[in-house]
Amino acid sequence: ILLKKIEDLIERGDKEQLRTLLDQERTSHIAEIIEILHPRESRAVFSCLDKSNAAEVFEKVDEATRSELFEVFDDEELVDIISELDPDDAADVLAELDKEESQEVLESLDVEDAEQIKELMVYSEDSAGGIMDPVVLSVNEEATVNEAIQRIQEAEVDEDFYSVFVVDKNNRFLGDVRIRLLITHKGNQKIKEFIDTNALFARVDDDQENVYNLFKKNDLIVCPVLDKNHRLVGRITASRI
Repeated sequence: ILLKKIEDLIERGDKEQLRTLLDQERTSHIAEIIEILHPRESRAVFSCLDKSNAAEVFEKVDEATRSELFEVFDDEELVDIISELDPDDAADVLAELDKEESQEVLESLDVEDAEQIKELMVYSEDSAGGIMDPVVLSVNEEATVNEAIQRIQEAEVDEDFYSVFVVDKNNRFLGDVRIRLLITHKGNQKIKEFIDTNALFARVDDDQENVYNLFKKNDLIVCPVLDKNHRLVGRITASRI
């Protein structure tokens, strides 16, 4: 039914009604429709989505459909979508392009975003490094409870989490601290007093299957990812797994 409605609106050129209809649908449903539509019709759908939803739909369609969309999007449209993706998802998408095309997209992105994506593309797509998010919240071991709480507030975290990663001055991972300990102790206490040094972690070159098993066996919500020097370089969430 949704497919028929979308096709009718595209045929009539009624972008306003199409936009209203799409605003009421889940991005997962739209992605299923995109996989059925002709690429030119898909482009009409994407033109009626805001950037955030367009990126979600683009990331959710299968690889074959994305390959077709690469052919119909111009460079500006593709850059707009890639720039809205999380770095780990953007790295996966760009890996599907040939080296020259992916380089062109990277050169059009914000410098900081491009650097994060390029760092992820170094890792195998089936490794912890290949699936991690390099944007990670951490606090220094010398921080006080109040400073740690302020750091969390400034980060404006938009997902559930129960602990904060702690690092030394060289960004080496020391463990984590439960949020409940931060809100039940005095603000001037050093956060290093509460570090759980037995916190689990993954290495950048760990196979994603091993990371999956780590999450499953330990009911993890999030897992820090460390490089060969034990530095904190990213995180993997349960939703990503």
